[in-house]
Amino acid sequence: MLVALFLAASVAAQDRTGTVRVVVAPDRADWTYAVGQPASFRVTVTRDGHPLAGTPVSYALGLERMP
Repeated sequence: MLVALFLAASVAAQDRTGTVRVVVAPDRADWTYAVGQPASFRVTVTRDGHPLAGTPVSYALGLERMP
């Protein structure tokens, strides 16, 4: 009985990572903006389908690299 309790406690103490998903969506369905027009994005982070509120997100902007 004591061994089973110890094993259950050690399993419960392990970090759970799950599947983390980051979704970035623009505020316009067609992703089209005029030159100089500000663009807004919604960033959603979930783990196993559940929102992770308050998750810090960092990003960088740069030139578009399309031919």
